[in-house]
Amino acid sequence: MKRFSLVLVGLAVAVVALSAKETLKKEFDVGSAPELIVNVDGGRISVQRGDNDKIVVYAELENRDRYQLSSIQDGDEVRVELEHKGVGWFFFPFNVVSGEEPWIKVEVPAKCDLDITNDAGRIEIRGGIEGTIKAHTGAGTIRMNDLAGDIRARATGGSISADEIVGSLDAETRTGGITVSDSKGEFIIETSAGSIELEHVSGSFRVRSSVGTIDFDGAITEGEDNYLKTAVGSIEARLSAVSDLEIDAETDMGSVSIFPGAETIDAGEHHLLFRAGDGSKRLRLRSEVGSIRIERGTLLPEDRKAEVDKPSAEDRKADAIIEDVKPEESETEPVNEDVE
Repeated sequence: MKRFSLVLVGLAVAVVALSAKETLKKEFDVGSAPELIVNVDGGRISVQRGDNDKIVVYAELENRDRYQLSSIQDGDEVRVELEHKGVGWFFFPFNVVSGEEPWIKVEVPAKCDLDITNDAGRIEIRGGIEGTIKAHTGAGTIRMNDLAGDIRARATGGSISADEIVGSLDAETRTGGITVSDSKGEFIIETSAGSIELEHVSGSFRVRSSVGTIDFDGAITEGEDNYLKTAVGSIEARLSAVSDLEIDAETDMGSVSIFPGAETIDAGEHHLLFRAGDGSKRLRLRSEVGSIRIERGTLLPEDRKAEVDKPSAEDRKADAIIEDVKPEESETEPVNEDVE
């Protein structure tokens, strides 16, 4: 009980205490093939492009005495580690809320391999970096922009967003959505619980969500094993190009539709098979519980609205019945009035 009281007292002091923010800086000269390794047990990590012959590390800390910080170099490898001391980890959630979380900022050359790990907190990587890039957070978000190479991102609890990616992207979350935009290459995207959105993308795709919707807008440019799959959720695929593409769509519970209307090889209420050209590129769409909607080419907004507003067979039948009923003739002639 006494120990618990001491923790509460420490917590109260941490919430009300004000300390001067301190920024530490250290530079490392590196060669043509550098590697940066960052391990943080809680906080924020930002990596961006800087000078081509240096790795520059900045550590922004609210209270230096709370942390164990180290940055060492071994050849072209630079390693940065930050760890909360003692019960400092207990205060971390409150530091995030108050804006006092530790922040590691690093500038790297344009070509640099990255291995970034954050037990709890955000990771941001941006600015024209090329290399083998790994990012993992236990609880937090990952944001990536303007990267090239072999990229792997993992978020145990949190979302991943990536834009302007060229190369290969392997992204996975357990609970959290994944968004990829304006990118091209090879994509492996998976989440256990969350939606997936791919916009203005091209390349090959293996995309899976256990529970969540999939929204795809782009082009399949290669591969015979492209797929969009979800166990529970709908799929909407807007394909900007369908040359030499075979589309195989199926759902256990839900409808399957393709717009504009196309002549299919095989079609039913829950499935369809469509082929354009030689079908050398293949795309499978699967949903166990949810509808699948496919758009071939890019529909103009008014075309998409027309498809949505298109009357059903029941509506057309009702309209036909109404047209067959002639209106009663009026006993009096209509009065023509001039409008001044």
